[in-house]
Amino acid sequence: MMNFLIPVATLGGLAVFVGLILTLVSRLLKVEKEFTVRVTNDGNEFTVGWNANLAEALKAAGYGIMTSCGGQGVCGTCRVRIIEGLDEPSPAQVGPLKGKLRKEGWVLSCQVQVQNDLVIELFAPLVSSWPAVAKARAEAETEAKAETKAKAETEAKAGAGAEVKAGGEGEGEGPGAPPDQPKSKPESEPKPKSG
Repeated sequence: MMNFLIPVATLGGLAVFVGLILTLVSRLLKVEKEFTVRVTNDGNEFTVGWNANLAEALKAAGYGIMTSCGGQGVCGTCRVRIIEGLDEPSPAQVGPLKGKLRKEGWVLSCQVQVQNDLVIELFAPLVSSWPAVAKARAEAETEAKAETKAKAETEAKAGAGAEVKAGGEGEGEGPGAPPDQPKSKPESEPKPKSG
């Protein structure tokens, strides 16, 4: 009977050891994993490590996220709306948020540990500053729109000038005649053939 217990105990110990190794490897792999957070307000994307605090990650990315309570999850000023990446928020993640905000998917960013790719919307009135990347993108878009508008206006003016010339101004004979061509004399009536 004693001979039987030793192999069982050895196998049990080995199973525990293998389980611990697998858990450790799993945790190490998760620590190395990075996730993408996309902010719909400005289209900015940034990566964070596994289990990163969302409020801290947003601050590191350049967003002025308010945390009036210091990240304790009681004030609601750091709220974000999770569009994709969080199935069911925990009670701590919704904290003091009530009714409509909860139904719309708003959570406290200070209570979210990133474990998936996220698509979020910031509550813009409570964001004190936006990252330079987003500002640069917005400025580039504004500049591109201004250039497009200026180009369209220039083309419209050029097109209007061409229409005036084609309309018969100048000395040309009709709509298609070049303006500096003299008007041609009307052809005389054909002479009758003699004979």
